[in-house]
Amino acid sequence: EVDRDGALCFGSVWISKGNSLSHDIMVFTSNLSGRFEEIQNPFTGELSNQPVGESVTDEERLAILGVIEPVKEFGPDEIGSYGVKFPDGSSLELFFDDLETSGAFRTGMLALRQYSIEITEFIYQLAKVGNLVIQIGPESNGVVMSDVVAQRVGGRWESITVVGSPANLHILIESSFNDWAAYRDRVRDELGE
Repeated sequence: EVDRDGALCFGSVWISKGNSLSHDIMVFTSNLSGRFEEIQNPFTGELSNQPVGESVTDEERLAILGVIEPVKEFGPDEIGSYGVKFPDGSSLELFFDDLETSGAFRTGMLALRQYSIEITEFIYQLAKVGNLVIQIGPESNGVVMSDVVAQRVGGRWESITVVGSPANLHILIESSFNDWAAYRDRVRDELGE
């Protein structure tokens, strides 16, 4: 048991202190339509241009479900939440609304409260079989698993990083997770938690 930047290590599994907050990784389809529609945010009332007509293909949808199924603990619930647990004991939560329906699955979120190599391998496989773009942090550019997907989405993101292996993706996610954990712990310390 080693304390590292506010996280505890048990073998190869990093667990953040407190499980209420998460480091969120966004995923997006690479099947871009180029069409946008002005949509009102139901919470703020602000209008913004949102892409329309974008979704994973039926083949990509089945491939993504094939990656989730062997490690799924529960889900999807009414908001598209899945619990995923790996053999090393690490886990994460997916928010993939409309993945198991015929609706458009355009974007989703992975909530990490802990981090491990198995989580990286899972994210890599999801992105690879689903031709997904991942955004590791709020300020992150797009990360893709192949040059083909990079060419398809290059105009949507300012910069695209192509990672050819889970090991390369691990470097990006681990760094981002550790930065997030350090920030979370500073805020908790300031609040006296």
